[in-house]
Amino acid sequence: MVMNCIPSVKKRLILDQWQISYYVEFEHLIFNHSSPNPVIEKILMIVERSGLNKGFLREEVIEGVPFLFGIRPEEKSLYVGTRRLSRELTLLQIQESGKIQTDPESEKQLFFLRD
Repeated sequence: MVMNCIPSVKKRLILDQWQISYYVEFEHLIFNHSSPNPVIEKILMIVERSGLNKGFLREEVIEGVPFLFGIRPEEKSLYVGTRRLSRELTLLQIQESGKIQTDPESEKQLFFLRD
């Protein structure tokens, strides 16, 4: 069954205005208790101070774990994925090939992953 390998995506409002999407399995790295990790706060502070309004990607390491951050200032959204999105792209490629069978719950998780 594919369900066990599909990461669960969670969305949360941070700093009263930014929506962050991340994998539940990394929640302990993304947040220090209920506050965003200082690395995330630093990224958002740079975006806010620079006045950027176009999205970009940035690689950062949190406690030795590399992440790829997709920042969309125009939407006030921050997406956290694995480095180079290799895991995510592989799962979506396998699913799109039709070589695996998925149940409705797996399809739902893949939809959130694609989003």
